[in-house]
Amino acid sequence: MELDANVNRNVGCSRSLKGCAIIVAVAFVAVIALLIYMSRMPVVQDVVTCRMNMTAVGAALNRYHDVHNAYPETLDELKKDYLKNPSVLRCPLDKSPGTEPSYIYHRPKSNSPAKFVVLECCRHRLSKGMPISKMQLRKDGSITLEANPKAPRERSSK
Repeated sequence: MELDANVNRNVGCSRSLKGCAIIVAVAFVAVIALLIYMSRMPVVQDVVTCRMNMTAVGAALNRYHDVHNAYPETLDELKKDYLKNPSVLRCPLDKSPGTEPSYIYHRPKSNSPAKFVVLECCRHRLSKGMPISKMQLRKDGSITLEANPKAPRERSSK
């Protein structure tokens, strides 16, 4: 009988394995909570909205190019027939009055390379004290967000 008692005690996971599993579960929940928290931050929401706007403008530019075999001279030419909602021509951080497009438009030529920057937005600051970041839409449809080292840093007041 003594042999059977020793066998039953060793069945299952070891204490260290159980502890490791609990730590992994807690870390996983913490990462998910952090992602949910960050997705609700206004800074992140503005970046996501700006990115979606740039994607919509890029699609409109491609439709315009398919019809006219050239890109428009200005973004205003997209408003009538190529955009469902002209408000996508403005970054959510652009609080200036009016309906003028807030993105910087560089008209590509048909032979421009795929990495040619078509639209730029220079309004995003990921946190106080950081330089303004540049969001760029390239001709191939890719979007990048990179820190602009030339932009002035915001000084924190104490």
